[in-house]
Amino acid sequence: MHIYTVLGSSFSTEKGIKEMSGAAKELEKATEDGTLTAGLVDSLVELARSLANEAADQARPLIGTNTGVDEKLAKMEEKLTRAETEAAAGNLVKAIKEFSATVKEADRAFDAAAAP
Repeated sequence: MHIYTVLGSSFSTEKGIKEMSGAAKELEKATEDGTLTAGLVDSLVELARSLANEAADQARPLIGTNTGVDEKLAKMEEKLTRAETEAAAGNLVKAIKEFSATVKEADRAFDAAAAP
């Protein structure tokens, strides 16, 4: 797990997004019960999007390091695109999970870059 710098602070992005995904799922359940929580879920999606984009931005310069890195970066971009598609379709919990997968692939790209 890599630590990314967001707004000047170190943050374990992958762990944070996983926790947001669980929170979003619980908020969606509350919304089904008639509670007004949709705005909170939207905020979690925006935070997850921001963190995933930050991780992707930090990993992209690794392109060309080796084929393992390039494969992980391609998967990262695929996950990021899928996350945006899910968000646009209103599948917000799925979007957060895909943003989390984006961060995981960014981490894997850093690991592949460090491998001999």
